[in-house]
Amino acid sequence: MTATAHGVGRGLTIVALVSAAVFGLVAVMFTAGETFADPGGWQAVGLIASWLVPMIALLVLALARPSVAQPVLEALTAAWAVVALWSMVAPHAWRTFESAHGPVRAVACLALMLPVAALGWHRPLPASLMLLVVGFAALIAGGSAPLRVVALLAIVVGAGLLAAGLAGRGHQKGTAAGSPQLRPQGHDTPHAA
Repeated sequence: MTATAHGVGRGLTIVALVSAAVFGLVAVMFTAGETFADPGGWQAVGLIASWLVPMIALLVLALARPSVAQPVLEALTAAWAVVALWSMVAPHAWRTFESAHGPVRAVACLALMLPVAALGWHRPLPASLMLLVVGFAALIAGGSAPLRVVALLAIVVGAGLLAAGLAGRGHQKGTAAGSPQLRPQGHDTPHAA
């Protein structure tokens, strides 16, 4: 039964991450296309690089070094929650800012959500909680339709990773004749075949 729980947990992780990857690719392409349409030119290249390069760096860090990526992503998630609370306190200021500069919060949410989802491959429980914070903070803060779409995806992927993490945790408890597994889930070293 614990092997089944582990299989279900890994399956849920794969479904959640594939969903995030497919949506993320479409959202990144759409956002880049809109940026090249307006403002276009080198300004568009600079704007895209300002969020795409850090997002890719965080994605690589989350996949290659989850023990280093987790505290970084936790700090960024906390910062995102502060921004979301701030936008609740001053919604008119944010609407004015985004009217002039574009959907900054939606792009920031996307750029944070994808690396956090990638962390879920190694550490589904912490990643799920961060995704739920990212998603619910964005929904509570309100904002543009793109922000709400990214927020809903963060919540769905977070719920999938939460279920995967809980299923995997059940598998860990059944190891070594009922003794709890002390090693944290998703260590940094590759698994031996």
